[in-house]
Amino acid sequence: MQTGDVTVFSANGQIFASGVVVMKLRHKELAAKLWGYDGSGQTWEYVYFLDEIKQHNIPYIDFNRTVGYADNYIIQGFNVLREELSERMLLSFDMKSEIYLPDVSPEEYEEEVLLFEDHDSLDTHRTGKGRKEQPFLRKQLFKNKKVGSCGICGNQYPVDLLVAAHIKKRSKCSREERLDYKNIVIPMCKFGCDDLFEKGYIIVVDGKVLRNSKKFYTPHLLEKVVQIENKECRHWNENTQVYFDWHRNQ
Repeated sequence: MQTGDVTVFSANGQIFASGVVVMKLRHKELAAKLWGYDGSGQTWEYVYFLDEIKQHNIPYIDFNRTVGYADNYIIQGFNVLREELSERMLLSFDMKSEIYLPDVSPEEYEEEVLLFEDHDSLDTHRTGKGRKEQPFLRKQLFKNKKVGSCGICGNQYPVDLLVAAHIKKRSKCSREERLDYKNIVIPMCKFGCDDLFEKGYIIVVDGKVLRNSKKFYTPHLLEKVVQIENKECRHWNENTQVYFDWHRNQ
């Protein structure tokens, strides 16, 4: 069990709640104070803490068909789903957290980049182990914070409204550039900045957000761009400049 794992609770033929693991510890004294001891003098000293508690009404049959179990399977005791089955369940019932992300080491990130470097995106053509890039990049940017700032407009939003955006298109990055995780991505909001940047309507030059003179703008689009034009991009520096320059020259 690790940070970002989802725990579900079931009874009476249904899954009735879920929560995201945010911390775990072994604390015998705390456990004894909370729950006391059982008949053999043992307590439940392995403790984990949850956030993002959600109520559900998921009948067992829906769960079973999602993960491929027999229709009459009954959830009992403590079980850990295989990664592939967990992914099916989390996606089907919208239980993933955008805040509390799994711990992925730089070595695991590098391994995944090398494993999937022939794909345009790690969101396609993958199962099982091929899901570590985005959690790793988001954790680098947001550090499990609930609020973050857009790297383009500078506005603060809940992190589920921010994306870990590649400055240089991921599909165009070399292996070395993909591994340059401290510089290749910045947070961008879903309120227009991500799309405007990705599609080239805005560029960053010498640390300033500018409109792209190569693009055609409708009056309403220009109205949006003017709101962020000339804002300072705090993610522009000597290490990221090469990626912003690539983006500008497309």
